[in-house]
Amino acid sequence: MKTYKKIISLIVTLSLFTTLSVGTYGNSVTALELTKQKKISSVLLKEMDGLKRNETVPIYVEFEDIGKDFIEQKVDEQTGMTLTQIEQLEDKYLNSEELKNASNEELDTLLPKYFKETESKREYIQSLVNNRIMTERSIAKKLYDKQNEEYVEQIGIDKTDIEFVSSYSPMVITECTENEIDDIVVQSKVKSIDIHEDVQIVPEENQISETEAETTATSASSYTTAWKSAISADITTNTIGIKGDGVTVGVLDKYTVNASHSDLVDTNITVLDKPNYAIAHGTKVTRILAGSNGVVPEAKIYTTSTNSTPTTPEAEIERLINSGVSLINISLAFGERNNDYYNQFEKWIDHVSYKHDVLIVISAGNVSTLGNNIVGGGALSYNSLTVGGINTMKPETSSDDVFHTDTCYANGDTLGCAKPDCEAAFNDVLKEDWNGTSFAAPAVTGVCAQVLQTKPSLSFRNFITKAIIMASCDRKGTESYANGLTSKEGSGVVNAQKAVIIASTNRYEYQIKFPYAYTLDENIDYVKRGSPSKLVVCWEIHSSPTDLEHLSGSASSRGCYNYDLSVYSSKGTLLKESNIANSSAEAVVFNSENDTLEVNCHNYYDGAPDTDYEFGIAWY
Repeated sequence: MKTYKKIISLIVTLSLFTTLSVGTYGNSVTALELTKQKKISSVLLKEMDGLKRNETVPIYVEFEDIGKDFIEQKVDEQTGMTLTQIEQLEDKYLNSEELKNASNEELDTLLPKYFKETESKREYIQSLVNNRIMTERSIAKKLYDKQNEEYVEQIGIDKTDIEFVSSYSPMVITECTENEIDDIVVQSKVKSIDIHEDVQIVPEENQISETEAETTATSASSYTTAWKSAISADITTNTIGIKGDGVTVGVLDKYTVNASHSDLVDTNITVLDKPNYAIAHGTKVTRILAGSNGVVPEAKIYTTSTNSTPTTPEAEIERLINSGVSLINISLAFGERNNDYYNQFEKWIDHVSYKHDVLIVISAGNVSTLGNNIVGGGALSYNSLTVGGINTMKPETSSDDVFHTDTCYANGDTLGCAKPDCEAAFNDVLKEDWNGTSFAAPAVTGVCAQVLQTKPSLSFRNFITKAIIMASCDRKGTESYANGLTSKEGSGVVNAQKAVIIASTNRYEYQIKFPYAYTLDENIDYVKRGSPSKLVVCWEIHSSPTDLEHLSGSASSRGCYNYDLSVYSSKGTLLKESNIANSSAEAVVFNSENDTLEVNCHNYYDGAPDTDYEFGIAWY
């Protein structure tokens, strides 16, 4: 079969206008054509129109999914413990009334003591969490491997043309002619077919070799201090002592991470791919995350790259999932964009993130690298945490930090998920003088790991971790602090100390909204810690990506996935509201005394969604 080699940009804007007329003019639509219009994306249909005989096109074929509840039930049986029971044990062992009632000043003294005294109990809870994660991944992999292999056989996909068969989602990537696609699309087990874009993976600029990077680096002295103090990670890592112990984190990069680098020789790191040390990008990312003076130097790190041949980004992400990671840092852009559309790869990220409880932290991208200000491929995924950058200006102080103008942020009005979600230092990170959102992302990934070390069961509630991170953020840029979320800066600059305080003092809630309900209401006991305060709500997309139309503008085109937020006092006074279009989070900044506040999330659209949604609420 002839290989179709045309590289298709992630950022093509295409439309297919189909008119179905029956009767008056004698035109009819065949059953095959109706099935194709229902199951095949408009972009792929358009591409098929231009195919020559026997010419092939790379495609995603998506099958019927395996229910998460079905997998969870098997995990409960195999581990002998439910997630609820783990959370109850965590509440019993790690909740502290002293911390909850303490002032911010008192917490400065109490938190280091608390983490030292609860160390063994947190390790026990973490062991239960890690066991559950690995059990779920093992069960899910067996089920998906078996199902996908059977479906490939039954549907008749030519195995010689398969590029990738997923082990953690109902998907295969292959190449087919138009006639072969026609044969596949009519199969009942096939839910959708979409185009698979062959993307150019883009790391940041300033790419120097490993040899040059090692020459300028001598252990902790190779780090500057501006980036760490800008997000208060110097306090959480060095003063409180939260260094990632027990948390497993993955790193996906374009090039192999050099675990022998002087900053990484003491790090618990496993390199999964074949060595290729041509560029030091991945090594630097990992040094910021878990190097000798990184955010979480005691975390367990797995790294891999897209540089191996043959491979796909999906295959490498699944390799990390298979290793049991709770977090994955991706400091890459999967293709340049000239539009803002939510694409198939981002749908797949949302799917595996939800199904396998892994939070993916991804850099927003650099204008100078991508050629425009639209966030890079992958960064518009709803369930991910997308990180932009701030300019540290004078490294010796954080008070003058501003939004870095080289940070990508645009998602084109309301056509893509509102990103970025937060920010960290763009520049002044390591003395090799590399800059970019690539190096802001691992700092935030490290803070996420600190949150998971504080409350390990949050590994199963990515949307709560995301809410905690966004609620911790300070506004240091140019956009109004009165806005909870802004188009360029998201929720603002991550504050690691605040994130740990939110997690350790239980300033977060978990709620589920059931199918066909328009709103979710939750009362929270608010204790004033400062003025103003911030409250964030995040929700998680549950639906399989097969339900979402490729390049349709956003996942919200089905009338779901978008909620507005209102916060009321106990007297019914509206304190603040937020209605960011096509987002996976809402945030408000408000003033209030100690009170019981009502948090109201209401569906943005007229029709109530036909699926359940899990919400995470966090406040500071």
